[in-house]
Amino acid sequence: MKALRTVRVMAAGLALVSGVAPAAAQDAAGQAAGQADRIRDASAVEALEAARAAIRELDNIAVEVDRTMVVIDDELDPANAMITSIKLNSRGTLRGTRDEDGAWTYRIDGFADNIGQPDAFQLSIVREPSVVSWLNYNQEKKYVSRPRLARGEFISSEDSVSPALWFQDPPLAKELGADSLRTLSPEQVDGVLCDVVEIRYADRERMLPARLFIDRETGLIRRAVRVLVPGYEEVTNVVSIDTETAHDADRLALPLPEGWTAVYQPATLDPARSADTREVQIPAGELPTARPRETGGQVGEIMPAFTGVTMLGEDISSEALLGSPAVLVFWSSWIPSAATAVQDIAALREAYGDSIGMLTFTIRERNPDAALNLLLESGLDEVPLVIEGREAIVGMDVLRAPTFLVVDPSGEIVYRSNAYEAGTTITEVRGALDAALAD
Repeated sequence: MKALRTVRVMAAGLALVSGVAPAAAQDAAGQAAGQADRIRDASAVEALEAARAAIRELDNIAVEVDRTMVVIDDELDPANAMITSIKLNSRGTLRGTRDEDGAWTYRIDGFADNIGQPDAFQLSIVREPSVVSWLNYNQEKKYVSRPRLARGEFISSEDSVSPALWFQDPPLAKELGADSLRTLSPEQVDGVLCDVVEIRYADRERMLPARLFIDRETGLIRRAVRVLVPGYEEVTNVVSIDTETAHDADRLALPLPEGWTAVYQPATLDPARSADTREVQIPAGELPTARPRETGGQVGEIMPAFTGVTMLGEDISSEALLGSPAVLVFWSSWIPSAATAVQDIAALREAYGDSIGMLTFTIRERNPDAALNLLLESGLDEVPLVIEGREAIVGMDVLRAPTFLVVDPSGEIVYRSNAYEAGTTITEVRGALDAALAD
């Protein structure tokens, strides 16, 4: 099965990216939105508030949805006709349960069109309040990640089955915050009488006009329509809805398929691995007593005590490095040698694995997300990225980046790079680690 590709269609200055049409493609409808769409009908607000209340009353839900692309010939501008060649059809089932704090855990199972490919791709995603799991069918891997680290074609495609309609917190916040809310004539959806609310936003480049069809009796959404361009709409129909069946953790769990690999981002999410694996306390009597200096950042000195916070918000400390040799890398994403330094970090992780500790620190970092992405792209999801590490940077007098330090199990610094050199520095680091491990 081939990977999903992000939709990018360019023609006559028009673009459609992930279902969002820029202003140029929507000017016909957009100008009206800018002039007349400051209206907020009381009845439209009431219908959305009723839908919000209905969703808040739910403890469990299972929804089967079917999304199709619909062309309305008499409304379609010929200049936009090529956009209709994009097919973003999808179908799937969403099952969710709410905990005592009101937070949803939900699972998505479905299929969606693969742009430019004859076959649909498969979606299997579970979102918990603090963890996201999904299956990558191309790589035969199951990913378990913190939400902020959840990236890739499969996880980014969950919107194809519109989970925000039911699991957004608070419900329908985006819709109720729209610049224009207008009540249209009621319509039947599969025999169910629905109030219809038209929704428009001033920011037409990011927020598409939409219509919601809300069951008059239950307050639940039966259909959602987004206007990609006038005359071409994305229609999501609720095929079935069940609010009675309970869904516990076992029913929503995403098992690891036989023969697949599990990837944890960060590694502390792995249930087989303790979060404090490397926090080995060395009895005071085993620490050498004679040192050239008490603490510092030079070879022969004791690594000063420090604490810090990683990009994931996790606390770290120098104590966690005691008990095994460790590498400390001070770097930044914007320096010319960043990519090479990250390659060195990846090579060290592959060569030494869990036999050594490893921390990376951003120094004068302009874009922490860019630094994290460099690590993730090299498969270094379990290597902590410390973004609040001033105590370590100052305590070890780090003035340039990248700087590599190696400490032995007792905390003594046994190697420090003077000026980073591709190929040379990593060889020196390996020599220091080999010696520390031999001791």
